[in-house]
Amino acid sequence: MDYPIEKRALGYIFEDKVKINGAKVFFYFEDRAFTYNETNEYANKVANGYMSLGVRKGDTVTTMLPNCAEAVFNWLGLAKLGAVDSSINPAYKGDLLKHVILISNTKVLFIHEEFVDRIVKIQDEINCVEKVIVYSPSGKVPDERMKFPTIIYDEFVKQSDEFKAPEEVQYYDC
Repeated sequence: MDYPIEKRALGYIFEDKVKINGAKVFFYFEDRAFTYNETNEYANKVANGYMSLGVRKGDTVTTMLPNCAEAVFNWLGLAKLGAVDSSINPAYKGDLLKHVILISNTKVLFIHEEFVDRIVKIQDEINCVEKVIVYSPSGKVPDERMKFPTIIYDEFVKQSDEFKAPEEVQYYDC
């Protein structure tokens, strides 16, 4: 399908594909298949979670995740909201990690629990960060040395699976 230029935004195109392919598999991760409908519901919860944190169209969220299904939900949720996903290579540490966070001017970090120590080591130098979301598949509580308000991903996504962007996101916004 050819979309008019103003509708060529990931969130819009994905929503359109969900209507057409809802029950079909959108992607596989490890031994699990995720349908368009399931992926859309997770992405909506993520978008609503970011809205509850004050993230709006044009804002940057920096993510540092290994390969996981949550990275896909995050990417699509941010796209629906019109926010920018600034993904960081999980191999980055120290000054390089600090540099990437600072140039993105992010207010929210979304990291895997295995990267918490790296953030703690540079937290006094990344003053743009206001909140951190920690994906913790092990269920570990975030490190108490973390100075930023921290939210566990499972709590963050306790949101509605319905989403309506507060502002229309168009091609030129991305």
